[in-house]
Amino acid sequence: MREKTGYGVFDRPPEPPPYLFSYTAGSILYQDIIGLALGLHTKSDLEKDIVADSQDGTVKYQHSILAKAPGSERDCRNHILEAYRELIKSEEYQVVESSYRELDELAVKARQAVEDIVLLGYIPGQCRVCRRLGM
Repeated sequence: MREKTGYGVFDRPPEPPPYLFSYTAGSILYQDIIGLALGLHTKSDLEKDIVADSQDGTVKYQHSILAKAPGSERDCRNHILEAYRELIKSEEYQVVESSYRELDELAVKARQAVEDIVLLGYIPGQCRVCRRLGM
């Protein structure tokens, strides 16, 4: 976001603006990106929920202020969304997403194996585990 907007990113805003709030802008984008990568949601609402408020010179997501940029709120909003889109296309995002998918597939296989082991003794000679073990 710093690269796209050209604004500093701060925990406590300096004066005068423009600047980005790290604890809201960074956190909101991070949470959304992770949610997409982990399949917690399939579509992001950031495109419509991030708004430029020309009355107070801010860029907001719902009620959280992401940036203060009087006079260039719309540009700042567009730059934040551009940075977000680039994150989704980044190699790091792709690695997280594919790693999570692989782990999810392995978890299904592990659950099936655990279920088979738990069933040992309940269905003697009938289940595939018992057949494999010669029971």
